Amino acid sequence: MSAAEIVDPTRSPASSRQKVLQFLGPIVGVLLVIAAIIAISLHNYRTTRQGAIALSSDLLRSQQKYVTEEVRNYLSPASDSASIAPDMFGSPLTDASPDSFMLYGRSMLAHTPQVDSFYLASDQGQFWMVTRHGKDYEQTHFQVENGHEVYRHTYVDQNGTYLGTAFDPADKYDVTARPWF
Repeated sequence: MSAAEIVDPTRSPASSRQKVLQFLGPIVGVLLVIAAIIAISLHNYRTTRQGAIALSSDLLRSQQKYVTEEVRNYLSPASDSASIAPDMFGSPLTDASPDSFMLYGRSMLAHTPQVDSFYLASDQGQFWMVTRHGKDYEQTHFQVENGHEVYRHTYVDQNGTYLGTAFDPADKYDVTARPWF
C-alpha cells in the first residue's frame, strides 16, 4: 500500500478546510477592504470632479454674461450717438463750420467718457473733428490757407467760447483714404 492511500483517522477534513480559511480569510478580508476603499475613492473622485466642472462652467458662464453686459453698457452710448448723427447732419458739408456738429460733439464728449472724438468728413475732402483737449475741446478742420493744406485747431470750452487756435501742416491729406471713412 502506498503512503497516499493511508488514511489518518485522527486527521479531520474539516480541520484542513479550517486551516485554509484561517490563512485565506484575513487575506480576502484585507483585499475586500482595499477594494471597498478604492471603490469609495473613485466614486468620491468622480462626484467631486463633476461638481467642480459644473461649478467652473457656471462661473465661466456668469463671468461671460457679466463681461458682455459691461461691454454692452460701455459701448452702447457710442453706437447710439453714431446712429443719431446721420439724422442731425444730413445736409451737405461746406467749408463753413458745421456748428451743430461741433455742439453735438462737445456735448457727447462731455457726457460720454467712452467716446474719444467725433469725425465729420465728405467725399469732397472736407474734414472736421472734435476731441477732448484737457478739460476743454479741440475742433480741427482740414483746410487750405495761403495755398497750403493745414489742420486748423480751434480750442474752445464746453460752451464754445474761443480759447485759442493753432495749425499743423497737412500735405497731401486725403480723407477718403482713411480706414474709418
